[in-house]
Amino acid sequence: DCWGQGYATEASIAWLDYGFGQGLGHGLDLHRIVAISKPENGASIRILEKLGMQYERDDVFYHCNCAYYGLSRDQWNDLRSGSRV
Repeated sequence: DCWGQGYATEASIAWLDYGFGQGLGHGLDLHRIVAISKPENGASIRILEKLGMQYERDDVFYHCNCAYYGLSRDQWNDLRSGSRV
């Protein structure tokens, strides 16, 4: 059983590093990353918040209620330099 082992958080950190251009190779050099989750999916929302992503709004995406979270490259760099993630 892999639930609760931190694998999703670890993989998400790698993806954010790559997205912001800090991973292996050159990365994507994005300025901002947005994540979408179902509002009732507490586990996913906890991961997003642990990563430093901030709630932005609720909206509908393909007929599904969603919570939008966002993070800028500057915010990510600040979090990584402070070893918060």
